[in-house]
Amino acid sequence: MINLIARFIRKYARSFLGIEISYAKYCPRLSESKVFKHYLKDHTKIGMIFDVGANVGQSALEFAKSFPKASIHSFEPFGANFRALRHNTRHTSSIRCHQIALSDHNGSIEVLVDNVANSEWNSITEKRQEEMETSTDVSKETVVLSRGDSLCNTLGITEIDILKIDTEGHDLDVIKGFDGIFKKGDISSVIVEVGFLKDQTHGKFQEINSYLTGAGMQLAGFYETCYFESGKCEYANALYLLPAKP
Repeated sequence: MINLIARFIRKYARSFLGIEISYAKYCPRLSESKVFKHYLKDHTKIGMIFDVGANVGQSALEFAKSFPKASIHSFEPFGANFRALRHNTRHTSSIRCHQIALSDHNGSIEVLVDNVANSEWNSITEKRQEEMETSTDVSKETVVLSRGDSLCNTLGITEIDILKIDTEGHDLDVIKGFDGIFKKGDISSVIVEVGFLKDQTHGKFQEINSYLTGAGMQLAGFYETCYFESGKCEYANALYLLPAKP
């Protein structure tokens, strides 16, 4: 019961001890595939999708259903979630699962992992790891890190139509790992979770926006925007599109 209470506080309270206790009140669910079908003029030609921070396969299965001609690479570094991802997608041949954390460098790191099944709390960010240290229901795992452009070179992938990123705060590092491909203009669209103002658990919108617009992408809109009960905007999914090549 203590752990359940702790998880409730951890999930819904961003700060306490007299500062503010609040939670995301309004956060409508909208599948990424619907967003892309609305914005991409010829979505039938989508051939390569990267699902970074795949959890247990929710987005990957949506993508597979909506874009049956696409190859989907799903990345989930944490053991229990990865096993669930592989199990849930085992009947979908277009989905290839990788137990790797995409980042801005290659290597490995030992991290604390939430033991709750299908946890969306896991992250390799320093902030989230510090928070994990206060929990008694965690274990240690060694996570493999890879730059996105290095992995694409290994896999023989030169272009990505959809890059979906949801890594609980590690998002900018993931983006920087695709630097070589961004410079070539070979990533057509990105949907990434971003945080605003004092939010500490998601990638900072200002930094992510600066990088992606600097790479020639345009901000198309926000989706699944989550608000505090006080009305403050906490985080959202930001969609970026690369203008069509002449």
